[in-house]
Amino acid sequence: MSKFKIYNVPPMSAAEIEQLGTKQKFWYYLGERKLLYKIGYDNSGEHWAEKIACEICTALRIPHAHYELAVYNDTIGVISETFVPSGYRLILGNELLAIFNKYDMYKKYKQKDYTLLSVLAVMKIHGLKTPFRFRRTKGIKNALSVFLGYLMLDALIANQDRHHENWGLVLNPKQGLYLAPTYDHASSFARNVSDKEKEERMRTRDERRSINSFVLKAKSPFYHSVDGTQLSTFDAFISASKRDPDAASEWLNRLRKIPSKIFRELFEMIPDELISQVTRKFSLQMLEINKERLLSLIG
Repeated sequence: MSKFKIYNVPPMSAAEIEQLGTKQKFWYYLGERKLLYKIGYDNSGEHWAEKIACEICTALRIPHAHYELAVYNDTIGVISETFVPSGYRLILGNELLAIFNKYDMYKKYKQKDYTLLSVLAVMKIHGLKTPFRFRRTKGIKNALSVFLGYLMLDALIANQDRHHENWGLVLNPKQGLYLAPTYDHASSFARNVSDKEKEERMRTRDERRSINSFVLKAKSPFYHSVDGTQLSTFDAFISASKRDPDAASEWLNRLRKIPSKIFRELFEMIPDELISQVTRKFSLQMLEINKERLLSLIG
């Protein structure tokens, strides 16, 4: 089976690079195309996690930023072309929440005012459109129903990083507001857990240390608006699904139609130098467990 291609980011002078705060990522231009290069942390697996999440989005027909593996100055990362057209502006979630509530837009984590209810309220802004070129269906017809797909994705791949800068709206003064496609899924698949721990969890007879127990611990950044508890990725999807059961059902049925072999093939396409066999096996088991949990919601 062929492996995912690794693209080369051309050498550039410092003047050509549009830096984003740290040395971990920057925008650059390739002709008329504007691309983001993200390095990620050493030995973090962020590059392959981002690529696999991208391919799963494609299989589920979830609107998403497209990622490719890439290398710059002998450092592996990912590249992604901007999804914000010229003349449009990306408004991040923290900016939106600060407009509608008394909200600290600078506190990214452990933000108890970051409730799922408040985010879902943003999805119901009058006139908010679905992402560009998204083909609406009978069940998935508005921004809220599309965002449910993002939350199902988080539960499936154990993405714990849907913080208030990892979703947003795209604005054009003449065309209006659109939900942005989902992006930034590097904190998925427990990619930062050591191979030693993964091996132990796959082999242990202690249910408390098992992979089944491990997947239950995946936390979303969202808090419950009533008691202030932090929601799991699974519970965030369940809670949001009550707002649009038809959309939730359609997303789950899309997931049900994806055979397990698709997941296996995707992981086999990761270049061997980027992932260990232990991590491949562990990640696939996580996916299957999470898929089974999600599909149990529809019987």
